[in-house]
Amino acid sequence: MQELFNVVLAGVGGQGVIFASTVLANAAVKVGLSARVGQTFTAAQRGGSVIAHVRVGSKVYSPLIGLGDANVIIGLELVEALRHIHYIKSGGLIILNTLKIPPRSVIFGQAEYPNISEIEHFISEKYSAKVVKIDATQIARSLGSALAANMVMLGVLSCVSEFPVRHEYLIESIRELSPKRYVDLNIKAFKAGKAFMEKKFN
Repeated sequence: MQELFNVVLAGVGGQGVIFASTVLANAAVKVGLSARVGQTFTAAQRGGSVIAHVRVGSKVYSPLIGLGDANVIIGLELVEALRHIHYIKSGGLIILNTLKIPPRSVIFGQAEYPNISEIEHFISEKYSAKVVKIDATQIARSLGSALAANMVMLGVLSCVSEFPVRHEYLIESIRELSPKRYVDLNIKAFKAGKAFMEKKFN
């Protein structure tokens, strides 16, 4: 039986968190696995938090991931990743897009945006989790649109050895679900994220 693999995706409205979660689940089904997706929005269209849970395995009964049960957190924005860090399991992986979108409390001077080294230290010390940093937004922008950063992040995820869905099924899912005008861009972005991870660890 395929052990459950749990992924939390966190970002803000407009970053394609929900689309990325749908691509993941659809790809898992193509492999013959069960997949469930749970989603939460907070004024997403106005830049509020968006979080999606994706659970993949032979049998998946609940769409929601328990605290401390996520194998991977994909943070499309730094503070949003930190906001949901309590889902990561000890020894898990945080894939961090280095993009900063200051929340209202920072904009109005009520708080300071943490720097990435502070975030990394906090994750390592408190959760014993590994961190992969990537400027996914800039990579996507260089390919044609910053909106494809979510696909860059999925490319990184595809290189995680324990992740049970091979990259070709993810590409097939991207091709199937993307609007026609974004198919090529999204696949290029996915491959760019995969190439980044392969270069980093090979």
